[in-house]
Amino acid sequence: MADNNRFRRWVYVAGGAALLAALTALAPPADAQDAPTVGQANTGQATPVDLATAPVLPSVPVPAGLKINRPTMPEADYRAAQQRPPGPPSALKTAPQPPGPSSALSLYFQSPSIYQGQPGTSTSFPPDGDVATSQHFTVQTVNFEIVMYNLDNGTLAQQMSFATFFNDGASFLFDPRIVYDPFWQRFIVLVDGCNPCNSVNNPIGVSFLKIAISQTSDPTGSYFIYTVSLPEVVGDFADFPQLGMDLNSLIVTYNDFLVNSSFDARTFAISKAYHYNGRGQSFPVFGGSGCTIAPPYVLDDHGPSYTLVACPADNGVYLGPMYNTGLSNVSLTHWQAKVPVAAYTSPPCAPQPGVSYCLDTGDARFENRSAQIGNRIWNVHSITDVSDTTQCY
Repeated sequence: MADNNRFRRWVYVAGGAALLAALTALAPPADAQDAPTVGQANTGQATPVDLATAPVLPSVPVPAGLKINRPTMPEADYRAAQQRPPGPPSALKTAPQPPGPSSALSLYFQSPSIYQGQPGTSTSFPPDGDVATSQHFTVQTVNFEIVMYNLDNGTLAQQMSFATFFNDGASFLFDPRIVYDPFWQRFIVLVDGCNPCNSVNNPIGVSFLKIAISQTSDPTGSYFIYTVSLPEVVGDFADFPQLGMDLNSLIVTYNDFLVNSSFDARTFAISKAYHYNGRGQSFPVFGGSGCTIAPPYVLDDHGPSYTLVACPADNGVYLGPMYNTGLSNVSLTHWQAKVPVAAYTSPPCAPQPGVSYCLDTGDARFENRSAQIGNRIWNVHSITDVSDTTQCY
């Protein structure tokens, strides 16, 4: 989905909430199966980077004709869904209004951040924003910058390009994700990358992922940088990565658009014990899903860790449990349970007041990681209710 006004990320989307009981004792249905291993990937030895002394590098411009955030459904069907007229504003369902703020609540501090097209930055459309917060810092990522705010004094602590942050001025880096690990007190940043990139001018590209892990709880200090060599062939394009975690591992999903024009959504988990200490690892990558996979952000020591899928048009969402994450015998099951929901399709684009265009609303996928605690999972996605096409959620 390459629209310049692409609107995505779960913190902004007006979606319907899915609070799901994972029910680990549930017997798998007949269509549950072990996800196939499509190959081995590896991270190699870490490259240490100290942000205090990192050389300033400019971002590589967006390659001409490159499409990122691509829909997993046929392009013509996706465009038709986006151009479908939405219902009148009066027909849209509104969420219940929360009670007014308590007198005991107050704003700690407020600070401007980077935004699309801001002079002097390398931000771009779509912004692809994500954010993570610890006790002392908030870190925000957008294409193609990272900024860090000190919560103790409300000041800007660091701002730099992905090229500088990852010490890579040769690759196009995009689609950032970030999480904070409260167990180990580390910030983890994930970006997609290609060098060269698939585009109209260069149809043969090489895709990879980069992961940066702070060596302490201070995001302005030193990092371990890993380049994830994926089981791709020349011409494959890795797109729309997502980042989650559980007690033992970092969990990554991405969409792989294969050189033979087919599609495969893929998942892998890497050990925290190795990667938080500068050591690389070889690990299996699981495929076999025809729809975008959201990883979990597991907030306790509960297992298994559940991946979650919503397809462009369906009457259910799917749970895929991962076992033994971070270990050599890691496994993923597609799909242990289909949770029935009201039938839905991809939503139309969202009209905006005062402008002549509407915002791209996606193909009904889960746009970012789920939150999992115990046997419950929470995520949101934008849909159109099939039973009433005037309703978007």
